[in-house]
Amino acid sequence: ALKREEQCEARICEWRQKVLPVWDRVKDGKRLTQLVREGIPSSIRREAWVRMVGNDLGVDADTYERLVQSEELKGDTERLLSVDLPRTFPDLKFFHDNGPTEKALHDTLVAFAVFKPEIGYVQGMSYLAAVLLLFLTPEEAFRCFANILSKPFYADFYRLDRSRIDGHIAAFDHAFQRNLPLLYNHFQQEGIQTEQFLLDWALKHFSRALPLETATRIWDNYLLEGHAFLFLAALCTLRVFAPTLSTMTLEEILPCLQTPRLTLDFEAKLFDAL
Repeated sequence: ALKREEQCEARICEWRQKVLPVWDRVKDGKRLTQLVREGIPSSIRREAWVRMVGNDLGVDADTYERLVQSEELKGDTERLLSVDLPRTFPDLKFFHDNGPTEKALHDTLVAFAVFKPEIGYVQGMSYLAAVLLLFLTPEEAFRCFANILSKPFYADFYRLDRSRIDGHIAAFDHAFQRNLPLLYNHFQQEGIQTEQFLLDWALKHFSRALPLETATRIWDNYLLEGHAFLFLAALCTLRVFAPTLSTMTLEEILPCLQTPRLTLDFEAKLFDAL
């Protein structure tokens, strides 16, 4: 335990002294990738995530406040949020029953719906915004949320561009069949479509399917490497569960993929596979 504590302190010192102050110089280097794969310390995550996401959209605090106060699209968005927010991390009191970030989560999603009316609010977005709010201020969370969802990967799904969505699914299926052929064939025989599990995993960054601590480590790497890492994490999750999944029927597989039954060493196995 003491050794782990010392290793954690050493990582924090490296982030504070050799990474964050010279971000532009190290952001594309191998050492940063190694540090992120090890997991960004919680005390560093805010500064690291803000830097990794960037702000290509030029969103600032004034933009956020103006959007929150806007009445545009509010009725439609409120109706959707009234259904979706109670289901978002239901066990985390931060977001419910007047918790400290309940209003910020609501405001972030309303602001985005006004900011991008061609997309609006789509079910499941709340998980992304909620995870950001666990580490960032409301304005930072909105800025990162808007910049993340401006990426083509998300636009394809949230705009329901069927041809683009099919392209992403086909790319994953190619890697799935190549890397895990026995499990892929088993899924085909049982009638499991990749879309039935991959969309939830990727679009929510595993925040609903996996424990929050594991999901935030996936977030760390996604923010550095992009959506390809989400597909890699999905493949590695399937690899870890392959011995169990390969013995299951259709009725057993889907619930297992939606809420996996995890062993204590799951996170270690997942990141070893990555």
